[in-house]
Amino acid sequence: MKIFAYGSNMYSKRLRNKISSAIFVNKGSLREHKIAFHKKSKDGSGKADCYYTGNNQDKICGIIFEIDPNDKGVLDKYEGLGKGYDEKEVTVNCGDKTYKAQTYYANSSYIDKELRPYDWYLEFVIKGAEEYCLPLPYIESELKRIDAIVDSNEERKKMEYAISDRASNDDMNMGSFTVHDWKSLRKSLKDNTDYNSDWEQAIKWFNKRLNQRYLNPIKEISRKIDGVGFTIASMLCVLIEHLAAVREGKIHNYLKRGENPKYEYRQSDKVYRKFLGEARIFKGYFFAEDGSPAPFCADDFYKNVRCALLHEACTKNNWRINVSNFYSNPKNNLFIRDSQIKHIYRDVLLGKTIEYINSYFEELKESYDLRLNFARKMDNLCELTPDPQNYEWWVDN
Repeated sequence: MKIFAYGSNMYSKRLRNKISSAIFVNKGSLREHKIAFHKKSKDGSGKADCYYTGNNQDKICGIIFEIDPNDKGVLDKYEGLGKGYDEKEVTVNCGDKTYKAQTYYANSSYIDKELRPYDWYLEFVIKGAEEYCLPLPYIESELKRIDAIVDSNEERKKMEYAISDRASNDDMNMGSFTVHDWKSLRKSLKDNTDYNSDWEQAIKWFNKRLNQRYLNPIKEISRKIDGVGFTIASMLCVLIEHLAAVREGKIHNYLKRGENPKYEYRQSDKVYRKFLGEARIFKGYFFAEDGSPAPFCADDFYKNVRCALLHEACTKNNWRINVSNFYSNPKNNLFIRDSQIKHIYRDVLLGKTIEYINSYFEELKESYDLRLNFARKMDNLCELTPDPQNYEWWVDN
């Protein structure tokens, strides 16, 4: 049977930890209704309501899930059917299709328009909306405009986050390790941030991940196929940004607004250019330690190589991608300027990237801050919820 979710159940992790049979069907909207966070709950906050207005200009956006009919009773219990929520059949518009689905709505005797949702609850609603790419104007104007209450009950907040994290993706292969593997290891890492065998294990996992998912495929392409400069350079540009973000412990959030954590970033240019201007593999190309002008510009590379390749499948402003050989590049340079042409030697770039990875792993042994940034990114790769109360690497500073 089909269920129309518009609140925290849009967040798939949360719903599937309640109802494992839930399968995404489509996303859509329901006319003559608006989302409101005024339904009374036992914890004193306001929960989401599919509120009927009768105005055809109003609409509530959400997700349709298919569940096993045998699970409906379990979902009713979770949602408090008959204890504040009632249910009804609605017609959901999904582009050129419509679906009949059941949805829960607040009983009028349980509505208090003065109520506001807790911060963690609204976060789940927004995460679900972003997960399924509901219309950005709806997310911005109907969800993010809501003034949530900070829940002072840390135990309750911790429990709610745990529901979302619990086992839903524990078996996911992250490239040489699973989410469950990382969850188990991070418990010991949080108690000892000094470099030890546990940190060494985490680094080995990450190194194998990089090799399995990037470096080994690039090497295979490089050996067997001619004319793949754009392919190799594009993959390396993606990998460079990932390495830059791992080093800084930065997490990409294209919807970043206002007072988001400092470790989130929306636009990649600053993170990318900073890496080009500091990583030692680029010394003598994008920066000189004595402060003298560098022969190449990091911003030029970012715009006309990285962005041009990823967005337009080309290089611009006279950048060219070449295979390195003794005659064209006897000194094994990464970049060479030949009159107005700027040559990138793809095999040298691959070698330099591997050189950086190896040196970074050595730095992790010595740097406490780099280890915290690394752990935060590992959490993020495994889609774990930020937990500054228990894990030092999530403290925003």
